[in-house]
Amino acid sequence: MVGEGKYSDQGGPHSGALRAALRAQTNDVLDAQSIEGVGTTDNLSSVIDMTPEQRKMIAGAAVLNLSDDGQDYMVLLRSTYRQTIRWAGKPEKIETKDKDGITRLSPRGSFALWSEERLGKSKPFDAIDRDTLRILRRALFALNSVERERVALEAQKKAEAEELHLRHALLDAARASSLCELASAIAHELNQPLSAISNYVSACPQEFKNAGIDMPPRAVALMDTAVTETARAGELVRRVRDFISRGDLKSEFIDLDKVIRQSVSLALVPVDMPRLKVSLDLDADLPLLLADPVHVGQVLLNLSRNSLAAMEKSQTQQLTIRAHPQGDVVRITVVDTGPGIPDDARRLIFEPFHASTTKGMGIGLSLCRSIVEAHAGRIWAEPSDSGAILMFELPIQAGLDDEHG
Repeated sequence: MVGEGKYSDQGGPHSGALRAALRAQTNDVLDAQSIEGVGTTDNLSSVIDMTPEQRKMIAGAAVLNLSDDGQDYMVLLRSTYRQTIRWAGKPEKIETKDKDGITRLSPRGSFALWSEERLGKSKPFDAIDRDTLRILRRALFALNSVERERVALEAQKKAEAEELHLRHALLDAARASSLCELASAIAHELNQPLSAISNYVSACPQEFKNAGIDMPPRAVALMDTAVTETARAGELVRRVRDFISRGDLKSEFIDLDKVIRQSVSLALVPVDMPRLKVSLDLDADLPLLLADPVHVGQVLLNLSRNSLAAMEKSQTQQLTIRAHPQGDVVRITVVDTGPGIPDDARRLIFEPFHASTTKGMGIGLSLCRSIVEAHAGRIWAEPSDSGAILMFELPIQAGLDDEHG
């Protein structure tokens, strides 16, 4: 096995206990004896401290240096080699005493054959073994060098990616701070003209009456609608400012059917698409939701406007909005027949300042995600072969149907 502190052990269960000491204690001895990065010994107990149990199992070792800095290496262990030594004649002489108390030495049986077993060494590393180890070491050294380069390159790429991500996070934070200031400034600047428009339109019926002109009922209804929508626009601006700045929500029980229809109608006001078809598939028994109606309406308005903008040059222009309960949530789906969302862009469209259309600053869908998540919901884009499919879910409050019918 290649790597710092990793070994290829061949010596039984006791070999694992030698790992920590082996490289450190053999560093000077085997490295001094090494040839072409390979050091061997057939008497390991003379190099490192070993227990009797270890000496019975392991007696030799070969260390292969696999890197220039010595951090990567391979250790091969050899088991004890049982050596039988045969002798001719016993070296011991037996002492005996005769009846007179005189010590006599028995004659040695010079031609008696005997043998003994010797342990503590491994089978010696011969020239073929050392050549084989050097070939193995060169191959593993090359492989390890390639692996080191790959790991270093991956580490460098990861560090660069993390640095880039940090830069983007800091830039997004700066943009978000600027966006809060911009939202406050825009809200302040828009409130005055919106109030003026409301006042001027409200004054029109009285001016016509002072001039003795009878206004058609249709004109009166349109003026009333203009006043109502102007007030709603002012409230929308104020709440968006508060949400961006402080994350404020003003939840109430809302009729989702009504909010969807109002938002789609508002999105269609500036649209000039003669071939456009709008389909609303809304469940007849949609439950009341505890949510901020202005912010939920803003999500639907943004999604509808994005779909309409995407279909401007499409041959088929079909906007479909569905809303159906799904267990403990209501799922709202916005489908268009535009060019769709590329797979690599789908995961980024809800990030701040990643524009999903060629127009705008790229904060619309990010704002949608923030609003939906602030309501404990989720929003995502579904894969699609044609057009775009965006969905979001809002939770249904437990017991809500029983209390609010």
